[in-house]
This record gives sequence, C-alpha cells and structure tokens, in this order.
Amino acid sequence: MPEPKYPYITYEAAAGGFDDQIPITASIWDRSNSWEKADKLADEIEHYIRLSNATKYDKGMYRVYIGYNTFAQNMGDPDDDLIKRKLLNVYFEFMQVDI
Repeated sequence: MPEPKYPYITYEAAAGGFDDQIPITASIWDRSNSWEKADKLADEIEHYIRLSNATKYDKGMYRVYIGYNTFAQNMGDPDDDLIKRKLLNVYFEFMQVDI
C-alpha cells in the first residue's frame, strides 16, 4: 500500500434516525515538525461549519454543527513523532420534512 499524501482527512461513518443527534469524529493527519498546517485546516473547517445552515435533501434536511464539547484536540502517534493528528468532534442531525 502506498504512503499517504499528507495532509489528509479520515472520518467515521455512523447511522441514526431522524432527529437524532449523531456524534461523528474526523481526523486531520499531517506529517510535519509543526502543528501549523493541521491547525489551519481545523480552523477552516470549524469556520465553515459555524457559518453553515441546514441543507435540504429529498424529503428532509440535515445540519452539521459543533456541540458543547471541544471541537479539535491535538493527538500524536506513538510510532512517529512527526505525525500530527487533529481529532475533530461534530454532530449530524437529519430532520424529516412533511410535504
């Protein structure tokens, strides 16, 4: 398997019902001596999420938002001191719209 090209983002998949608040985590991965690039990407994602509203789809709407928990946490990699991982915490909510 080829080495990943840094920076990159991974995220988890989750399922839930309408009106459930579903916590999701994503990780920004960078390989660097500095947190600068990972911090900048996390800031850009946070800014976009805070500005976004609910989005319509087929018979409903969804929204992504930041809860009361910490949005971004610095993590490392025990096998590589150059790996900078930023763990992001967000929520998804799907709302059904009666037509």
